Amino acid sequence: MREIINEIKENKKFYCRFKEYNSGDILFNEGDEPKFIYILEEGNIIIEKSINDEKKEFKELAIISAPSFVGEMAIFSNAKRSARARILDKAKIIEIESSNFFRMIDDDLIFGTKILKEIIKIISLRISHTSKELALLYDISKKLSEEYLDEKEFISLVFFNFMGTCFDLEWFLFLLSLEKD
Repeated sequence: MREIINEIKENKKFYCRFKEYNSGDILFNEGDEPKFIYILEEGNIIIEKSINDEKKEFKELAIISAPSFVGEMAIFSNAKRSARARILDKAKIIEIESSNFFRMIDDDLIFGTKILKEIIKIISLRISHTSKELALLYDISKKLSEEYLDEKEFISLVFFNFMGTCFDLEWFLFLLSLEKD
């Protein structure tokens, strides 16, 4: 990846912009058009998915550390950004417009092949990581369904454990009795 970054810096024909971002800056938002592909040269980026309609609360999906590509999925699928990318700490980023990215690959097939191999490697690692997380979630849900045969029982226990510090047992039982009516 460093070899790709160095080659881009040395060869001005690649039509890139070199930018610096501060902690908290938004690289792109969920729903944005994929105008750029980014190369994170230095720093860290958090990828976040909004969890409410107002897009005020977010769930962390991943932290990407340099050196790496960012925003590569949307540029290939031509789909809107599926998550937000926020700078965690001061970052140096190489910004390449979508059309320039594909022109760069066409104009220099050897360099283009290096880039595509690196992107495939990164996407493969990310898919592998996601698969492990999904397998873990499956195992947890399977274990929970074995322990709690009744979905209502499970939800009640989760609610009680969560709210237990706020309500006493009698209040909780009263709330459950209202549900039956």
